[in-house]
Amino acid sequence: MLWPVLVVIANLIVVNSRSLSSIEDMPRGCEWQTQQSNEDEAAEEPVLTCQIRTINGTDNLVAGLSQNQADSVFALRLECSDVLFFESTLETAKPGSLFAALRYLKDLRVEYCKIRNIPASVLSPLRHLRHISLRSHNSDWSAMTLELHPESFLGMSQLRSLDLGDNNIWSIGPL
Repeated sequence: MLWPVLVVIANLIVVNSRSLSSIEDMPRGCEWQTQQSNEDEAAEEPVLTCQIRTINGTDNLVAGLSQNQADSVFALRLECSDVLFFESTLETAKPGSLFAALRYLKDLRVEYCKIRNIPASVLSPLRHLRHISLRSHNSDWSAMTLELHPESFLGMSQLRSLDLGDNNIWSIGPL
């Protein structure tokens, strides 16, 4: 009696594992990695890591993911080119966009994307987001500064940590 249950569980594990690591389902420039969980230090969780030119072109990343895969992305790491200067813009999420599709995202890390400002409520569709690390490295480009709108993080009731280091921020209004 226990044997059929074990076979079903093994099949579910194989199917779920395959959906997260299948090369043919992988968005271009992305790979699945693991990272230490922010919630449980003894556990590891999958993280979708993507090398991109600018954050503007991330909507096409979602096109390569099924809805089940998108719902399985709890951690996302986006890394723009640190060699060439390509300006990135964060825009309010619209249906089909990266941030709208990753509705269960808990951890977002953005590195080297040259962002000038964070508009009001830009990440509000990410209601489960707990950790944000946005390091544009704008300090590498003295003319680039990061400006925050007073409502940049509006609606982020689950947010527990916010890392805005290396952004060349000159002033912070009321947040």
